[in-house]
Amino acid sequence: MAYRLAQRFPDLSISVIEKGPTFGGEHTWSFYRSDVSQEAFEWLQPFIKKSWNQGYEVHFPDFSRHLPVSYHSVVSDDFHREVSQKLSSDSSILNATVQSVTLNEVELSDGRCFSANLVIDARGFESKSTVPCGYQKFVGLDVKLKSPHRLEYPVIMDATVEQIDGYRFVYLLPWDEYRILVEDTYYSDQPRLPVQEIRSRIESYFVKKSWEIEKIERVETGVLPIPLSAFSPKPKPKNFHPTPVIGVKAGHFQAVTGYSFPYAVKVVESVEKEISKLFEEKKKIGPHSIERVLAQLEEEQKKQDRFFYLLNRMLFLGAKPKQRYAILQRFYRLSEGLIERFYRGELKVMDRLRILMGKPPIPLHKAFFCLRSPSQKRLDLKNKGAF
Repeated sequence: MAYRLAQRFPDLSISVIEKGPTFGGEHTWSFYRSDVSQEAFEWLQPFIKKSWNQGYEVHFPDFSRHLPVSYHSVVSDDFHREVSQKLSSDSSILNATVQSVTLNEVELSDGRCFSANLVIDARGFESKSTVPCGYQKFVGLDVKLKSPHRLEYPVIMDATVEQIDGYRFVYLLPWDEYRILVEDTYYSDQPRLPVQEIRSRIESYFVKKSWEIEKIERVETGVLPIPLSAFSPKPKPKNFHPTPVIGVKAGHFQAVTGYSFPYAVKVVESVEKEISKLFEEKKKIGPHSIERVLAQLEEEQKKQDRFFYLLNRMLFLGAKPKQRYAILQRFYRLSEGLIERFYRGELKVMDRLRILMGKPPIPLHKAFFCLRSPSQKRLDLKNKGAF
């Protein structure tokens, strides 16, 4: 958001307060071309490390498929460089821990205070959230191989691997002939991430593929919430005006896949449009108008999220951990257009019916059980084998 607003409104004074030493940490974000508007795709170009315009592949025990939808990836090194170049050095406040946030002020743990007409909170998912969740967790290795890997397309899911700790798949991004990102990913009931154990499985995957590592260039890890029901905001006192919240903390992500990049772009476009309107009307930029825009987006997303939470419950509560892959395997047999709308978070009514049509790949009584939103207590009982 800082990058785009600085690009569109160069007279706007913008600062970013970042907890870590760089913007973006050590991550890879990806999106499908159909996820973002043409205008957004154009201004995102400096961030994109690699595009695969001929599509991507998925592999499951019973079938493989190539989908001709272009796929694009952003890595944190490029992300940090582009944002840093767009902001002045005085506006990039790194290694800063936030102590408190109000509508117009941010206080850091070292005592520094920053004031602004508008403060936006994007500090990520709160682990203390009471929302019942499963987890998508991963360990990724960016490596250079001794010989070509011979992959032509990215592999979004290779679920032909042994199913461990829930639904497991390997994610592959071939950067060039020798360099590749290999992520071992799990849809798990627990957030614990045994990094060394997973790295050994990745090494076994390399052996299976007859790939020899010349150099490990980067390691990334992550644990993402996969909510089984809606975020339940605390009751707000009368005349309460919240600080605008964006990002995963606000639930701005695809609830099934965890993909957040397209949602971030959508939020940026909406805020950009509102600020442009305020400038045209010569009105002051403040939190209330931005909060109104975000509330509208939230209402639109809620309509989709209710169905996504149902799918998550079918995945985590309805299927045995080693059989979860069957749900995704069935899904990837559906039409290309439906799959695109699914990732974009814009399913039509007929799309939802098509996803649920036919015999579900889980026991019928468990499918009915998933219609109810679970409490954290019921989820804990499920994890202990109570039902």
